[in-house]
Amino acid sequence: MLDFRRLPFCLRPERDRQQPWLEVLKQLGIDRGNPGWESGFTAALARRGQEVGIDFDFSVDVGNSFSSLRLLWWAGTAQAGGGHGAQNRLADQLAMAHFEQGMCVCAEETLLAAVVAVGLPEDGARAVLRGRDFEQDVSASIARSHANGHHSIPVFTFEAPHATHEVHGAAGEEEFRDLLQKFAESWPQA
Repeated sequence: MLDFRRLPFCLRPERDRQQPWLEVLKQLGIDRGNPGWESGFTAALARRGQEVGIDFDFSVDVGNSFSSLRLLWWAGTAQAGGGHGAQNRLADQLAMAHFEQGMCVCAEETLLAAVVAVGLPEDGARAVLRGRDFEQDVSASIARSHANGHHSIPVFTFEAPHATHEVHGAAGEEEFRDLLQKFAESWPQA
């Protein structure tokens, strides 16, 4: 059986303000010595999204997402009371709000609306956002990701008793299928 868990990752933990996503992508291309990189990136991402019914909105603002990561961590705990899959439902809701509805997941109102949409307790979420709950958990997980060489998202880590494999989210469907098939064939039989 595979256990799917989302681990936090903060691409730009130093970001202290909201700014347009396209502006961030343009600067990233310049920083990498590849001005104009964002055009190819957004076109490719838009194509992949359309293939699975996602209409990316690149006009959205981005900001520091650390609070959203703490909220996602909370959603995966019994304290949140959302049951199995609550963290994934919240992550999906936040992704839709950000990528398709032009809402910044650094904004408390966006986070709380997503919590309510997936049936988690708004008061509990508000308490997490207004406090410092799960800061150490999220920070430690991000540090582990960076130590393992992960500097972009998403990265999928498949762990089993006999092996660990990582696949970048930009990999094609065939690479994921081949890896899962390999795991299935080599999984110790009970």
